[in-house]
Amino acid sequence: MKILKYLKSHSILSGILIFAIWIGAFVAVTGRLERESVGEQREALEMALERDITTCYALEGHFPPDLPYLREHYGLMYDETLFYVDYRPYGSNLRPFYIVLDNEEADGYRRELFRKGSRP
Repeated sequence: MKILKYLKSHSILSGILIFAIWIGAFVAVTGRLERESVGEQREALEMALERDITTCYALEGHFPPDLPYLREHYGLMYDETLFYVDYRPYGSNLRPFYIVLDNEEADGYRRELFRKGSRP
């Protein structure tokens, strides 16, 4: 009788342990997929910026003056809660500088620019 109780109590514990391992594996895989998805979105945004900047120059003979111009005339869309885009035009005939950062990275980037006296 004691042996049956012992086996039953250990089978419950082992079941709980296996369940916990499955939950841990699921959370790890989900987190990895989310990070990969954000990375792919960032690459897509960089390619869209490059395409829209080049298209604007090819069609209009000048580079876009700012991001709102790209949004309005070329349909640029991105999730501003995920990404920060620093876009700096250097004139209508010089290719603008831009950088795409995750919002977590952007905080440090903005602080560094502020420290150097430059505006983001």
